Amino acid sequence: SVNDEIQTSALNIALKSVERNARQLVSDAELLFDHGRYGRAAALGVLAVEEVGKYYLLKWNRPKPEKVARHHVSKQRTVATFSLAEAQYDAMERALNAMGLQLRGCSEPLTPAEQEWVDAHGGDDKIFETLKNNKAFMNKMASAVYEVAQQGLVREALDGTLSKRKELGFYVDLSDAHEILADPNDVQKEHAEESILFAKSAIARIIGS
Repeated sequence: SVNDEIQTSALNIALKSVERNARQLVSDAELLFDHGRYGRAAALGVLAVEEVGKYYLLKWNRPKPEKVARHHVSKQRTVATFSLAEAQYDAMERALNAMGLQLRGCSEPLTPAEQEWVDAHGGDDKIFETLKNNKAFMNKMASAVYEVAQQGLVREALDGTLSKRKELGFYVDLSDAHEILADPNDVQKEHAEESILFAKSAIARIIGS
């Protein structure tokens, strides 16, 4: 319908705008990083990550735009799930290779050796069930995801603490006795670099999506 076309057009414009802003935030973060403003650079890196999360939440038509804008943790976790999915994909590919198989698209033909393996394990209809029941295979999948889930910004995004990097980069935090608990100038170079790299890897996934 005409209304659907209008909605689709509006969404595409919004997605392009969000993507552009994510890239600009990273560019600004790199500029600040080059001038030693590591606190602000780290914070802008987190903001860029949130924009990528917003991009996908909007694209998947999940919550309404105004809700997406407020739910920072949801946006951060959305980006983190891509890291988990990539880890699982890589682990699956390695595990299949060890079994003499290749990870293929549904339309790609199997080699004779692969077809023989499939036939010996119940045929095409049973392949996923066979792999699911293979404890060693499933353990490799789980271990790969767990390992990535414990790393750096992925862990912080999943457990809801990534926003602290953003806050540390913008605000001086004080105790009731006016003692300085945190200062943006105390953010280390490596923390800013980590935020920027995480944001850049998130943005790279938009290409071709």
